[in-house]
Amino acid sequence: MSSSRKQRTLVGLAGALTVAATLCLGVPAQAADQQSAQPSAEANNKAMQMEQRFMQLRAELAQTQQEAMKKTPDLLKQEKHFRTLLVATMKRQGSDPQPKIDALNKLGKQIEDKNTANAKRQSLIAEARKTQVELIKAESKAVKDPKVAAARKKLSEDTVAAMRKINPKTDAMIAELNAIGKRLAEMHGGQGS
Repeated sequence: MSSSRKQRTLVGLAGALTVAATLCLGVPAQAADQQSAQPSAEANNKAMQMEQRFMQLRAELAQTQQEAMKKTPDLLKQEKHFRTLLVATMKRQGSDPQPKIDALNKLGKQIEDKNTANAKRQSLIAEARKTQVELIKAESKAVKDPKVAAARKKLSEDTVAAMRKINPKTDAMIAELNAIGKRLAEMHGGQGS
């Protein structure tokens, strides 16, 4: 399971759906911490419904992306090339992502462990969030490199094109995911760290 989780983390890092991946890393966890800060039960309920829809769309898109990758061997090669280029660029810029990915995998196991006390779990979630933010910053810096940006754009376009063949509703789902993510970010924008 660890290699599967690592694969998902790396795919997320390389993500053809970078905007969604970035939102996924921050918004739901931040929202979970801040539900008590919502002004009313109605607002809280609306936020929870939006988060549930966000997660549902993200899962459906991830499934479609996985199917597209399986059915398109060239995409797998392209994704591997992009990931290699991204990691090499991050290292060249002074941020090796592998130790952070390993730490996230370890934290994920501890967070999911039924025997982890709630207080400890909250501490682990905060640590994971900090590590995710560091990875996102390093990735954001790396994708400013023209070669990385071009490879990411091509991978994203080719992946979405392959996803459309699997699920014709892909574009609408991505648009809805991004709209919900933006609304959630706005709702939580002035709160938290």
